[in-house]
Amino acid sequence: MLMVRAIIRPEKVDGVLERLMDEGFPAVTKIGVSGRGRQRGIKIGEVTYDEIPKELLMMVVPDGDKDLLIDTVMSAARTRR
Repeated sequence: MLMVRAIIRPEKVDGVLERLMDEGFPAVTKIGVSGRGRQRGIKIGEVTYDEIPKELLMMVVPDGDKDLLIDTVMSAARTRR
């Protein structure tokens, strides 16, 4: 068994959870977190906001399901092409 953790944007959560359910992964723990990714925060004028709201999804799956789970989360949460 493996625990997979994914940090995603809040606006992507519903889509990711729906895709996980469709792929047979109904068990998910969701926790609100804050942080920053590649964007290094958001700068508005002279103020930089470096603690941006995110969601942490945690899933425990059998070893053999790891790749399918990761591919599902990444494709549903993707914001860049």
